Amino acid sequence: QSEAIGILYLENKENSNAITITTIHKAKGLQYPVVIIPSANWKLTPAQDKLWLDLSDNEYPELLDVKTNTRLKTATVNIKLNLKNTLFGEQVESFYEYTRLENLNMLYVALTRAETRLYIHAQLPKNNFIKDFETSKEYKLNSINQLLYCYTFEKKYLNKDDNKIVISSGDGFYTGNKNENINYTLVEANKNYGIDKAKIKITNAIANLNYDLNIKQSAEKGNLLHHIFSKVKDTSQVDQTIEYFFKKGLISAEEMKTITSKVENVLKLPMIAPFYKKGLNIANEKDIILPNGTTLRPDRVVFLKEKTIILDYKTGKEYEEHKKQIYGYGEVYRQMGFENIEMYLIYIDLEKIVKV
Repeated sequence: QSEAIGILYLENKENSNAITITTIHKAKGLQYPVVIIPSANWKLTPAQDKLWLDLSDNEYPELLDVKTNTRLKTATVNIKLNLKNTLFGEQVESFYEYTRLENLNMLYVALTRAETRLYIHAQLPKNNFIKDFETSKEYKLNSINQLLYCYTFEKKYLNKDDNKIVISSGDGFYTGNKNENINYTLVEANKNYGIDKAKIKITNAIANLNYDLNIKQSAEKGNLLHHIFSKVKDTSQVDQTIEYFFKKGLISAEEMKTITSKVENVLKLPMIAPFYKKGLNIANEKDIILPNGTTLRPDRVVFLKEKTIILDYKTGKEYEEHKKQIYGYGEVYRQMGFENIEMYLIYIDLEKIVKV
């Protein structure tokens, strides 16, 4: 308990017997021994009902102001499937395809976080979808639970008696005591309980403290290092940033020296050192809101006169998906009009830089 602010909190120490509750977005780059996806039912179609259209190439006379001889270049429209048959069909189709890809990418991230076991809870699709699919009639995949149903049905994994699926693929990788006897039981969920309606809300009256506690409760040293790097604007701020984390009780006095050395070693690497000079125009962990409502958050973007630099921090090993992720950031910045973009993956633990 902190008497100064009158709150109670649990200190999530390393290897503690606890559950981490996080979003798929925040879980990117992290691994957990066991992962539970409690509600794999999100849609593949756009969540919003409006779309900005580019009208610059249209020739509709209604969009021309005769007095000023100016033409409307952009506008919002309600998203309707029949728009696909208009002059704007290509834009609408592209938006639907982009949204579908983003939601499939989110599924990929969710499915690849587990080291040993993965549990997925998804609603059964509606009966009319199941009937159309199983009788080979025409059907459309509009949600993740429909996609999972089709996959498990075709692979003959689905047991219709209890709707439980167990897929085994090798012994997996277990870092604990191999002689430890642990029993795991799959329990049946109450079908009358809407798990999508269940909400977990974590609140705190002091926003800064809430942010600090979230960092502390991240449990993994790599995640803590990631947060430290996100606070550093330039090399002159390394000491004061680490002192800030120390004063908040997030790192010990013994850890300060080791972490300071780690941060300084990484920022001195020749390939990225110029991007941490004082006075640069930077954006650390700034959200980019996409047309479909989802957000991207590159770790660091440096805006130079002749080019734009995107840097993304990673802990642990190198994975090919890291390149795909930062490629996505680069593509979004290109669409926003930035040219000559350079992208770098910073592997903190390895003290290694990969130019993508």
